[in-house]
Amino acid sequence: MVLLAGMIPLSTAFITTGAADLVAGWVLNIGGSSPVPALLAMSVLTVILGQLISNTATVLIVLPIATVLAADLHVSIMPFMMALTVSGAASFLTPVATPANTMVMEPADTPSPTTGSWAFRACCFSLPSRCSGCR
Repeated sequence: MVLLAGMIPLSTAFITTGAADLVAGWVLNIGGSSPVPALLAMSVLTVILGQLISNTATVLIVLPIATVLAADLHVSIMPFMMALTVSGAASFLTPVATPANTMVMEPADTPSPTTGSWAFRACCFSLPSRCSGCR
C-alpha cells in the first residue's frame, strides 16, 4: 500500500517534469511514427518493469508515457490503455515477480519459463491486430 501511495506522486511528477514526453520521444525515435511499434515497445517496457516492481506501480509509471504516445501519434488512447492493462497483469509470468507465484511454483512442480509465457505471447500477437483500427 505504501508503494502504491508513493507511486501516485511519481506518476504526477512524470507529467509535470516532462519525463513522460522524454521517454515517449525515445520510444518514437526507436519505433518510428507508427502506432504498432510504439504499442509493442510500451508493452515490453511495462512487462520488464512489472518483473522488478509491483504491477500496479508499474502501470502508474507507464500511464503518462502511454498518454503522451497516443497524443503524439494522434491515435485513440484506448488501445494503449488496453495494452497497458494486459502488460501490467503480465507480472505473473515469472516466479520472482509476485510471492504467490513463488509459493505455488514448487508444489505444482512448474518450471518458470512456462508459467504464463503462452498467454503473454498470445496477448502480444493479438494487440497489434487490435491496434489496426486505432486511428
